[in-house]
Amino acid sequence: SDHDGVPFGIVIPIVPPITNYELRITNSPKGAPVNIDNRIVSDNRIVTDNDIIRANALFTEGHYTDALRTYEAGMKSGHTRAIFNYAYCLQYGYGIDPDPQKAFELYTYLRFEEEGDAAYNAGAMLVTGRGVICDPAEGYAYMLTAAECGCIEAQLYLAMVRLTGCVGEPDIISIRRIPFHRPDTPDSAFLLPPTPDENGEYADELMDKRFEIVEADEYEAIRYIRKAARHEGDYVGAAKGNAEYLLAKCAEEGLGRMYDRDKAIELYIRAAENGSYDAFKKLKTLPQYDIDKARARLRMKPANTRKRIGESDEEDD
Repeated sequence: SDHDGVPFGIVIPIVPPITNYELRITNSPKGAPVNIDNRIVSDNRIVTDNDIIRANALFTEGHYTDALRTYEAGMKSGHTRAIFNYAYCLQYGYGIDPDPQKAFELYTYLRFEEEGDAAYNAGAMLVTGRGVICDPAEGYAYMLTAAECGCIEAQLYLAMVRLTGCVGEPDIISIRRIPFHRPDTPDSAFLLPPTPDENGEYADELMDKRFEIVEADEYEAIRYIRKAARHEGDYVGAAKGNAEYLLAKCAEEGLGRMYDRDKAIELYIRAAENGSYDAFKKLKTLPQYDIDKARARLRMKPANTRKRIGESDEEDD
């Protein structure tokens, strides 16, 4: 079943398969090339990865409508990145009238694709109730899918959920892949007004329900933090460093694992190197002698000792 492993008996909606469709630009004579801002896209052929890259460049330059043409054509031929980018444009209204419900349907179509980013965006829409009816339980199910597909933002979000026992609103409201993976925060993206649930309740009135979905479990939280800390994907920004910072805090405080100050300092160093500002500030408060010893230990560790995701619960290397 497509829904195996999804908790709460939730059935995730899916749009019908998208049929094959060769590139047809509106108002272009059949067989003629189309010049979009000096970038040639030939008519009567399947959209390629290079076409998507050129469309991404157009989007970055603010030519949303021109980029959308390629995304739409690629979507109809089943190109997953084109589908994702088209959904993102629909969600926020780039080059097209916003249609968050349709964007949500396309994200659900891709819920096992795009390294979990589509599942994350669908989950975030459900958890926040922005563009679709607020449903924290179903949103949590999407976040589980996103995390298992490798989405680092989902892994960090689930870590916070399992620490608190509350399916709250995420700090990252969506992920864009134009021109590459980049998270959107509330102050960096246009926010649609919340949509009430079937009982007319809004997200901020669903707090009791948010605490009924999953129990707090610090060991499960640590498991998701470790997954994020071991993430090897591209364009994750400081997310990996933030995960290592959280692991360092857990080692320093004995939360969900054995107390280990030496390990904590090593993790603070790695977190700072991976962009965590909190880790950088923390290192400023530690004795230089302890930092130097930790750096020496890190230099002595061979690269092939790094654990895979899901291995030893006590080892964070």
